[in-house]
Amino acid sequence: MNRISILTGNYGSGKTEIALEMARRLAAKGRTALVDLDIVNPYFRSSTQRQALEALGVKVYAPNFAGTNLDLPSLPGEIVAVFEDPDVQVVFDVGGDATGAAALGRYHRYFEREGYELLYVVNACRPLSGTPEEIAGLLAQIEAKSQLKVSALINNTNLALETDADTLMAGQQVVQAVARTLGLPIAYLAGMPQVLEALPQAVRQAYEGRLFAFTPVMRPDWLDE
Repeated sequence: MNRISILTGNYGSGKTEIALEMARRLAAKGRTALVDLDIVNPYFRSSTQRQALEALGVKVYAPNFAGTNLDLPSLPGEIVAVFEDPDVQVVFDVGGDATGAAALGRYHRYFEREGYELLYVVNACRPLSGTPEEIAGLLAQIEAKSQLKVSALINNTNLALETDADTLMAGQQVVQAVARTLGLPIAYLAGMPQVLEALPQAVRQAYEGRLFAFTPVMRPDWLDE
């Protein structure tokens, strides 16, 4: 990983869950910050997990109006501090469309100066992400607005609690097609532990060290009622 990792992806991709898990893992190794730059979705922001993250030692930064009934794209100036401290690992959680990516553009000169990895999370079961063409099109919009380049893809294809290994593998075919077209690597296959454990042995071996297991914490209880 680079010191600065950026997670983005279309609505419902699961990029926030992955950003949270990355921050938790990094916190076990050293000083870590999570920057919630998702100014698009007011309901599933990583900063809602602030208390749990800070208990682990993760410093959380969020838009000035996050967690209120206002949803304005106001970004705290203190975010710049994460670029100035070379001893802090930083995870950015960014809104997954052109509007959300525009928040990245505000800081692009800092990212270019410090170095970064921009990871694009794909859930091929979501609208506008079901075909390689749709994914590549949205990815191109995000690159244009953020003035940054995607470094790698993450396959997090899922149907929430209905996800199984076949679901993830079907998405893998789509993500592989995008990777071939754009010349990008696939950084991780992500999913709940039981899904990853059920993958074919050949896939598990091929992606050894790149199976990213996480337990969702953002899913509200009312979705299961």
